[in-house]
Amino acid sequence: AEENLRKAIELEPSDLDAHNSYGWFLCTRGRYDEGHTQFTDAMRNPLYDKPELAMTNAGQCSEKKGDFKQAEAYYNKALKLQPNASQATLKLAALQFRNDNVAEAQRTLKRYMDLYTPSAEALWLAVRIERKLGNKTQEALYNQQLRRNFPEAPEAKLLLQGQYE
Repeated sequence: AEENLRKAIELEPSDLDAHNSYGWFLCTRGRYDEGHTQFTDAMRNPLYDKPELAMTNAGQCSEKKGDFKQAEAYYNKALKLQPNASQATLKLAALQFRNDNVAEAQRTLKRYMDLYTPSAEALWLAVRIERKLGNKTQEALYNQQLRRNFPEAPEAKLLLQGQYE
């Protein structure tokens, strides 16, 4: 895969999707700084029509590296460019929850849920947010949706095992 991505960039250096994909590939292999270089190449090019995607990927890469402050900055930049960017919104809510900013995570996740059909990841986050806030009715509602709509998802398995953290 790496050879193919490098070749694609070599053949077409202006293929910004290839830079973004290569950045994600590098990040998933723990090569965070190299990945960020690829994301930056994509983000800085004014012709790239999806810079918020590269910013969201850079945010996820920063999270994997353990740089949560930088991750949050990338998600917020993505949302400034594309206020309804689904992955940036969901990832920001999860990061806010992780940082124990539960009320803000709830607001951010609500914005996501108002715009998109909730994924297993979103419902699992909603269950944990409502649980932490003590909102038993909402927690039960999201719990039920997760079990009904995504019974085989890893998040549903965590729910059934009671592994909320």
